[in-house]
Amino acid sequence: MLRSTTAITALTVLLLMYILHADTDNETNTPIGNVAVLTGAGESGESHITFSWKDAEGNTGSLTDLHGKVVLINFWATWCVPCRKEIPDLIEINNDMDPDEFVLLGVSVDAASDIQKVDMFIVDQEINYINILDDGRLTRHFGNIRAIPTTFILDKEGTVQETIVGIRSKDQFMEKIQKYL
Repeated sequence: MLRSTTAITALTVLLLMYILHADTDNETNTPIGNVAVLTGAGESGESHITFSWKDAEGNTGSLTDLHGKVVLINFWATWCVPCRKEIPDLIEINNDMDPDEFVLLGVSVDAASDIQKVDMFIVDQEINYINILDDGRLTRHFGNIRAIPTTFILDKEGTVQETIVGIRSKDQFMEKIQKYL
């Protein structure tokens, strides 16, 4: 009886490990819908932050491609109440700004296994800017972010000029953004 219970437990653990590994592996590397995935990130401590991404259509982008524009990067999660409150203002900012001068990027810190949940959230909230699912590299690259929302504003040369921890209003963001346009 003990051998049978041990064997069943071992098989259950192996099956569970296989399912969890396969699910995480697939969702970490494959963009879906409105969620892009990280394809590269520079080393921490570099003078300029660098990273790249790929969306579900196979389009790629990189922070380097955005030089010459002010960039707002907002770290958020679907489960974060302050993040949810801040998103409508970020959508308005993105609508109001000239895309030749400004780009807004969202970085979801949700678990890789929640990529479909992130995609549904983006659709439901009508988020109109690029969102990248972080695999942990961006969080480390930006200095081990400890609270969300956390927002960075980069100048036209790609240098981080502002670090904003916590929720902000549209007006508060615009005051910061205007300094670098």
